[in-house]
Amino acid sequence: AYVLSESGKIRHARPKNGTDFSLDELREVVGGDIEIVHLSNHDKCQQLLMVVNEDGIAMKLKQNDVASRLARQTILGRVLVCQPFLIK
Repeated sequence: AYVLSESGKIRHARPKNGTDFSLDELREVVGGDIEIVHLSNHDKCQQLLMVVNEDGIAMKLKQNDVASRLARQTILGRVLVCQPFLIK
């Protein structure tokens, strides 16, 4: 898993319990309530999810250019990208 900031900085992320991210961890990363964006992928064997701030527009978060390119849509704020099994 990794976190993409609005500035383009990328850092690795691991769940605190070692297996899956808690809702509180996800909220902490994105700075509020979460929304899940399914990323289309050319490699059908590996699906990825992007966790974004559900209220990004209302909160006037900055556009995240790297995340927007990955999602092929406008994404605002800091996001977490991970495989589905890391979110329960």
